[in-house]
Amino acid sequence: MPALYITAGVWAAKWWRQAQFGRRFVGAMVLMYVLSSASVLPSSYAFFSYAVGGSSQGWRWLDNSNLDWGQDILTVMKWIQSNPEKRPVYILTALPPGITPDLGTDVLPGRPEMAPDGPSKPMWWIVTADALVKPENRWFREREPTERLSITTSVFYVSPEVAQRNREAFWIRSRHEHIGLKLIFRAIEPLLFAPR
Repeated sequence: MPALYITAGVWAAKWWRQAQFGRRFVGAMVLMYVLSSASVLPSSYAFFSYAVGGSSQGWRWLDNSNLDWGQDILTVMKWIQSNPEKRPVYILTALPPGITPDLGTDVLPGRPEMAPDGPSKPMWWIVTADALVKPENRWFREREPTERLSITTSVFYVSPEVAQRNREAFWIRSRHEHIGLKLIFRAIEPLLFAPR
């Protein structure tokens, strides 16, 4: 990375000396960099270039990096305390499970309540960037959050109807898998337990 900065600096100096266009271009690029960096303050840890979609899309490129290491837990606690009417609250995070009780008595770990087709429990779900990229949380990635608490933390409202559909889809799928396994076992049972 340092070699890239040195090369960019050499080219910028060359353009600066050569023409008026070069000065304007370099000045515009420096200004764009400064403004894009300042736009994410005070969360500068989450800066991503506009070339990859900016900070709001950075989690798609570098999950489990500088983005989500628990720095927004106070923001989550503040939201929970200032929204007592929004209960129950489920949380999906990469933080250790022991953190969840510290958020409040009404906050429940979301992982056990996830069906393959999405959340199986209705109401409020807080999802952090690290959890968002996991394959089993695809349902949240495919939807816009109800509220964004920070660059790395989103709140989703799951209606009772949606949760019911997710539960039913899971039940039907698991029932079919169970029936399929029974049929397979019946087909191979004579082979397994045949007298020798």
